[in-house]
Amino acid sequence: MKKLIQILFIATFLFVSIIGPIGICAAAVTSENAVAITAGEATSSQIQPEQGVKPVPNAPIYTGIIIDAKGLGLQRAMSPCIYDENNNIIYGDKDLDLAFITQNGMVDYNAGARAGANPLIIKAIALKNFNSSPVISNGDANKILVANAQNHFLAKSAVVFEE
Repeated sequence: MKKLIQILFIATFLFVSIIGPIGICAAAVTSENAVAITAGEATSSQIQPEQGVKPVPNAPIYTGIIIDAKGLGLQRAMSPCIYDENNNIIYGDKDLDLAFITQNGMVDYNAGARAGANPLIIKAIALKNFNSSPVISNGDANKILVANAQNHFLAKSAVVFEE
């Protein structure tokens, strides 16, 4: 059954990629297990949340993030990402739970429950990838990465986009 789900996920991704825009980030699957493909994996400017970002003592513990993209014309997509101002991917290109995102999607739209009881709320400053992926300030990107080091909510896809 796992193999069938993996094949269906890849087939769905390929179909949607050919038929319509979904952004440049996507989860892919090997025959062994789920892995994430990084859009532009060879670039050294990619932010690596796991490297060098440490929890801050006595900082609030956030349960997820809500990206406020109201008024920007956000379009729903199968595999959106969150970018900073320098085009670094903050969320959406790796460390994703394939089973969870296959069932629930990479983000929730307009429903705060997925982000938990104490979400970090960030205002998007722009959109990219056919208006499906929010761009946030570099300062807000740093806030997300530091908060994520406390609770690892990005790996749990505790991400909500408000349209």
